[in-house]
Formats: sequence, structure tokens, C-alpha cells
Amino acid sequence: MFKKFGPYLALLIVLVTVARFVTPRVIKGYVEGHYQVKVAQVELGWPVVFHGVEVQREALHAELQEVRATPWGSAPVEILGGTAHVIKKGHARPQASPGGRSIIARGLRVMVEGEGFQADLEGFNLDSSYRFQSGTFTADGRVVHLGAGGISKDLQSVSLDSAEVDLALPFALPKFPSKGVLRVENVKANRGARSAEIGKLSYGPVKAEHVRVEKGQGFSGVAQSVTINHPWVDVGPVTVRDMGFTLDATGASILLDNTVILVDPANYRIAGTGTCGEWVKALPDERPEALQVPPENWSGDINFDVTAKGHGEIAFNFDCKYKCSEEPLKSLRAGLVKYMAYGTHGLFERKLGRGSPDWADIAEIPPLVTKAFITLEDPGFLSHRGIIVQALRNSLTDNLKLGEFFRGGSTITQQLAKNLWLRRHKTLSRKVYEALLAMALESCLTKQEILELYLNVVEFGPDLYGIAPAAKHYFNKNVGDLLPEEAFFLAHTLPHPSKVVPPEQGGLENARKLMRQLVLAGNIEDVYLPAEETSSEGWQTNE
Repeated sequence: MFKKFGPYLALLIVLVTVARFVTPRVIKGYVEGHYQVKVAQVELGWPVVFHGVEVQREALHAELQEVRATPWGSAPVEILGGTAHVIKKGHARPQASPGGRSIIARGLRVMVEGEGFQADLEGFNLDSSYRFQSGTFTADGRVVHLGAGGISKDLQSVSLDSAEVDLALPFALPKFPSKGVLRVENVKANRGARSAEIGKLSYGPVKAEHVRVEKGQGFSGVAQSVTINHPWVDVGPVTVRDMGFTLDATGASILLDNTVILVDPANYRIAGTGTCGEWVKALPDERPEALQVPPENWSGDINFDVTAKGHGEIAFNFDCKYKCSEEPLKSLRAGLVKYMAYGTHGLFERKLGRGSPDWADIAEIPPLVTKAFITLEDPGFLSHRGIIVQALRNSLTDNLKLGEFFRGGSTITQQLAKNLWLRRHKTLSRKVYEALLAMALESCLTKQEILELYLNVVEFGPDLYGIAPAAKHYFNKNVGDLLPEEAFFLAHTLPHPSKVVPPEQGGLENARKLMRQLVLAGNIEDVYLPAEETSSEGWQTNE
């Protein structure tokens, strides 16, 4: 039997041996010649595996570790590992593999180069869409670092877990970072709709959630929960719940409810317009309780224009009125005061009003006393409407030089608002709150009522509040019995009540020196000086 079939068996062994060694070469030669690629090795099996495939075409340079394909049928060609450099021209889209088969890819590094941009993607996978683990995108010299993401096969939709880019602002402010990292998370963009949705956005002290951006001549969109955490703004984070915006080459427009804020970074300028009620409604969630009132309680408008460059410029127009029958003004008009004061052991609630032991009625306070406080604290008190624009301009100039909010430019009305409803921290937020509350006070109270409240709530030393307790403490007198130099001493304590020099230790003499300087400057009449100093010119030489 062996003799009968032996020749055939030998022939079969020869054919298998030849096929084993010859067929890979034949397949390798066919693939290289037909598809214009180079193959390092062919491994027969099902599917056929090509190792070390090199592609060199005009728009594609690739070195693929492994390519798997079935000899017959329409099963996808599978690529495992390697690199691909794609040169993209025009709007051409990737083509299917030769023979009409689709391509599946895993674990590639893909570099795409087009007009004005370059992408370098790691962990690139291809099946029903393009997906990658990380990468970079470079355009106009700016590099964007990409987290995991995906792109639809028609190149119309893009999704990203995250992206970061170094960004330099077109302006510089003291203690404000001019360079930082812009980071976005959970991004979904649609090329056809020219829009993108961003789950989270952050840049330096600014964060936002649920941002939607649309591309037109510039960019426009809306953002929710915009949070700013910077010591210039407030001592802690402040959050604006909803904000609309438009961006173009000249700057930005920000819409908070119905208020409009224009930002011109190149000229360090910000301007805004809106009704008083709309401004109050647009305030951050963390605003003080006194401003958590219905916007309908306000009438009038506020317009401002600020340039924070050089000496600084401020234009500020307002005519806000408050509904005086509503809190927080209702109780004040009734002579009832309740507020949080600073004590040596922390904040404590202080209650007082007309008729209480610590209360000094304005009718019982001598003009010389009110003259001292108005002269030193707010010379324009009787004529302004709660805010002095020139004082704000001066404080802006000084603060820009110092790089922090050091000088506030507050009027007596603003100081009263601060003492009643705000904390001591010198921030932009507090100045805004202070201005709004000062307008409310001026619209509901007379100047005499404001001055009376002020003198009864301000601090004259540690745990010492109100002019009546201060007069008793320092001079053992009633307010009506104070001498001019004693009144000026008390007024002189207000900027720094925690550092008062007692009257008997030079504090009273310091007040007299200050009064002499005020007489020389023409701020007060010499009748306020002690009699022995007005009888001759000796008071000028006592300095």
C-alpha cells in the first residue's frame, strides 16, 4: 500500500513544504506590488498577519507593527500598533482600505498635519469613530494638551475629556496672574453647528460650569456658576449664577440678567449699564443679607466707565432710589439699630436705638462735634449723594500703585453702610455693596439721620462703640459737654480705632496739632482752637 501511495504522499509533503516557504513570499510580493507597501514578514493563518508594514504615499507615511486581513470576504482590515503621519489637504476625508474594506485600528500614534495646524495623538483607535487616549494640537504657535477624546468619522463632532493650553492675557494688573493655564473638561463640539458645550472651565482664579459657546464673527455663549476666587474680589469665592457673553478681537461683552458690561482689555477699560434693581439681582450669590432683597425695591439706573491704567479714570452716574417702607431701611427709619460689631473676642450683636442708654440724639450733639467728624471724615458730606466720584478716582490711582485695595475713598454714608451690614475686608465686592447700600441710605434718610446713626455705631476703640460711650470713656463727659479739641480727638480715632493714643498720653495734643494744621489750610475757623492759642500767633510756633 505504501508502495502504491508513497509517491503521492511524498509529493504532498513536498507541496506542503514548498507552500510553507514559498506562499508567504508570494503573498508578500503580491501585497507589496499591488498596494505599494513594504512588508517585513508574512505569517500564514486565519487571518493572514503582516508584520512591519511600511506605507509611503504622498499624504500618508506609516510604519505599522501588525496588519491582519482575511484572504477572502469583506472582513475589516485590522491594524495593531505603529505610527501614521497624515498630511491633510483641503477637506478630503480618510478613504477606506484598498478593496473597499473598512479599517479597524488599535494603539496607533497618529500625526495629522494640515494647513496651519498639527495634531499628535497617542493611543489612537479606529472603529465606528476615531478615538485617542491623549495628544496635542498645535495651531498659530499655541499648543493644546488633550486628554482622552473622540472624533466622528465625518469629522463633524469632537468630544474631549479635558484640554489645557497656556494662555497669556492681553493686559497686566498688580497681583493678578497675566499667564495661566486654561483648562476645559467634558467638551462636546459640533463643527457643522459651530458650537461647543463645556462641562467645566477654569483659568487662574476663574471657574465656570455648563458653558455653551457658538462661533460667529466672534464667540458668544452662556455660562452657569461662574466663580471668582481672588483677594481683590473678595476674601472667598464669589459666584454669579448665570452669565452671557460675546468675545471678539476688541474685547468682550458680559450680560448679567439685563445688565451689560463691556470689557476692553487692550485699554484696561470696563464699562457697564443697567437699572439699579438689575444690578442688585446680578450680584453674586454670596452678597450680604441687606442686598438679598427683591429688585423691585429699587428704581433708577447705574452707569459706569472705569479705566484701570496709569492714574485711572472713573465715570459714575447713578440715581438709585430704595423703597423706604421695606427692610433693611424700614427699621432704621424707626430708630431701631441691630448690627454685628467687632469685639476683642470676635463678632457680637449690638442693639440700640433712640432712647437707649448708649444713644446720642443728633439734637443733643453740638455743631462743633459734627463739624469735627465731617471735616476729618467727609468734607463733602452735606452736598454729595452718598458717593464722591473724585474720591473713587483718587483711591483707584493709589490702589493701582500699591497693587491692592488699601484706600477706599468712602464717605460717611458708605462707612455707615459698612458698619451696619458689611465686614471690614477691603475688596472690590465690598466696595460695590457699600456703594449700593449708601445709595439706599441716602434715598431714605436725611443727612442728619445718617450722621446720627453714624456717630452711634462707629468704633472708637476696642469694644468701644458709639460717641456717647466714647465721650464717657475718654473724658468722663456727656457728648454735649465736649470741647472742640476733644471732639477732634474722637474724630481722629476713627481711621485706626485699635491704635488710639489716649488723651493723657499725647492723644489730645495730637488733636490740637491737627486742628492747627486745619486752620492753616483753611479747613476750619480758628474759633475752634483753645482761647490761649487764638489770642496770639503762639499756636503757630507750638508745632
